[in-house]
Amino acid sequence: MSVEVVHSSKFGVFAQKLGMTRMFLENKKAVAITLLKVPTAHVLEKKQCDGYSVMKLGITECKGKLNKPQSKHLERMNQPLCKKVKEFRISDQEAAQVGETVGTEWITVGDFVDITGKSTGKGFAGAMKLWNFQGSQASHGASLSHRAIGSTGTCDKIFKQRKMPGRMGQDTITIESQKIVFKDEEQGVIGLLGSVPGKKGTWVNVFKAMKKQGK
Repeated sequence: MSVEVVHSSKFGVFAQKLGMTRMFLENKKAVAITLLKVPTAHVLEKKQCDGYSVMKLGITECKGKLNKPQSKHLERMNQPLCKKVKEFRISDQEAAQVGETVGTEWITVGDFVDITGKSTGKGFAGAMKLWNFQGSQASHGASLSHRAIGSTGTCDKIFKQRKMPGRMGQDTITIESQKIVFKDEEQGVIGLLGSVPGKKGTWVNVFKAMKKQGK
């Protein structure tokens, strides 16, 4: 149960990526959308931190285990055993009371939201895949060096900021101002135009858009 502070002046909730599909808009245009499942989150705590308000939300609808100190801490607070907990920075007007639940009631079709999540991890990758290098010649005497990165520096040191093979993916990505085009209040599912970072089952944070508002 790791606690992470998400620095945003707008209210946010958890969501889990269900996958992508398509739908037809009113002008009969087919668009690609991403479906997100927004589970019911419990308000565990509210507090003030250096002049701004923080609200701690937790959900029980996820995989994971709680150790004894974590479970005892929630029991002392008379709160449900939440396996995923985050602190969201909010304004005083958006704060809910401890013990209440938060879902999709603040989301309406036509609104814009910001999405923050982890991109899909692809493991260790070479420079051609990771940095889009051209590669060496595949003929005229080239032997086993078609995907080599070439020189990395002088004889005694490697150039600073040299692009090398390494880990690819698993980066924190924020996509701003995605429009809500679908909402199922009963199932807690919303649909966004375009794609969302991560693969199916990835947990993301959904915030009110910082730059775009309205329908």
